[in-house]
Amino acid sequence: GKGHAGNKSFDQPALAKKQYWYFRSCAQYLEKHFGYAAWYATVPMRIAVAMLHLFLDEYSRLFAVSMAGIAAVELMSYGAYFFPSVGTVGFIIIVLLTAILSLRRLEYGLWIVMGELIIGSKGYLFDIPLGSFALSVRMGIFLVVGFAWAVHSLRQKRVLGKVRQPLRAAYAVLFAVFLWGVGVALANGNDPSMIFRDANGWLYAFLLPVFLSVVTDRKSFIRIGVICAAALFAQTLLVLLTFYVMGHRGFGFDGMYSFY
Repeated sequence: GKGHAGNKSFDQPALAKKQYWYFRSCAQYLEKHFGYAAWYATVPMRIAVAMLHLFLDEYSRLFAVSMAGIAAVELMSYGAYFFPSVGTVGFIIIVLLTAILSLRRLEYGLWIVMGELIIGSKGYLFDIPLGSFALSVRMGIFLVVGFAWAVHSLRQKRVLGKVRQPLRAAYAVLFAVFLWGVGVALANGNDPSMIFRDANGWLYAFLLPVFLSVVTDRKSFIRIGVICAAALFAQTLLVLLTFYVMGHRGFGFDGMYSFY
């Protein structure tokens, strides 16, 4: 019948999935019938299977895409060390991309927030000078993600709808204390740039409504964990690479210093 036409079942899946099945089946067949004598054929196939699996599993794809994005950001930040204009371009690209993705789906913005928090140290991989202080890319990301959360909440007519009553009261108290502290600092004539830097540290608490809106089930929680794992893995690789560069004089002092 039509259901048994040649290769029709195998033609339906995507190319990556078909190759995954093909290489895995070939490796299993060779190992079963030829054992260690076929290692030269099965090892490349097993490697291909592992690489193809990255395109089939949701979490593996997310991990791979996150690593690629982090690598691109790190390379751009290294370029900004030599060419400051690259830092400005990087800031604009990252903040605009975060805004677009967050407005499309708030979870994407939270992924970027978590990844930057881990790889960005103090948040100044990129920045834009504004008067007496520099606006870091972390601040830009926080602002656009917070704006996207407000937009999504207004669209769904549930501003603070997922924040329980005790948390709303806690937020009201925190906001009042925040404003009081800023007011006292201004009244005492403190440097506005220093006030901003100190006050900025309290703004992390205002990410809680974003978390409550995004992390609603086990899968969303796991996806956040995958992003954090990718960022931690990338940082580990960067630290090991730094140890290697700093331990080999062949790179020269200038090369080692600029990389560090």
